[in-house]
Amino acid sequence: MKGKFMKLNRWFKRLGLTIAITSLLFAILIGQQSKALTSTVPQTTASTGNLGDTLYTNTEFTQTGIFDYILESSNKRFQLKFQRDRNLVLYDTQSNQAIWSSGTSTNVINHPTINSTGPNLVMQDDGNLVIYAGGSQNNLVWSSGTAGTSDSYYLKVQDDGNVVIYKPSPVWATNTAR
Repeated sequence: MKGKFMKLNRWFKRLGLTIAITSLLFAILIGQQSKALTSTVPQTTASTGNLGDTLYTNTEFTQTGIFDYILESSNKRFQLKFQRDRNLVLYDTQSNQAIWSSGTSTNVINHPTINSTGPNLVMQDDGNLVIYAGGSQNNLVWSSGTAGTSDSYYLKVQDDGNVVIYKPSPVWATNTAR
């Protein structure tokens, strides 16, 4: 009986080793395919900072150039991106077209006081959506112009393609409804 047990034990060890080697090779193969895909396929929301469809007051994102911050409509058709080039852009993913932009990529990149901390996109508690250069509130590059009193403001990327700041009624919009 002990001999049969030893044979069975060796067989399981070989099987286990075979499974381990196969798993390792499979993981390496998948990793190589994944690298190949990421170098040829345009950036997707899976490799970005996908944030849902709503931005609330007192929320701030510092663009370090590593990935885009994305607010996406619940139907996934429209994406508002704070891009690595420091531009805030609304895209229609169905047509692959930009339909609105803050126009700040050149302004921020060429801003004389920008530093390595990058620009910040901030939904301030006064309802103003702003982009500051160099991480400093002294370097305003773009504003929605909706500064008011402190209240419950929020920005929403809607399913119709419009981006709206609410308090609770609309106070600003991209006017891009489709």
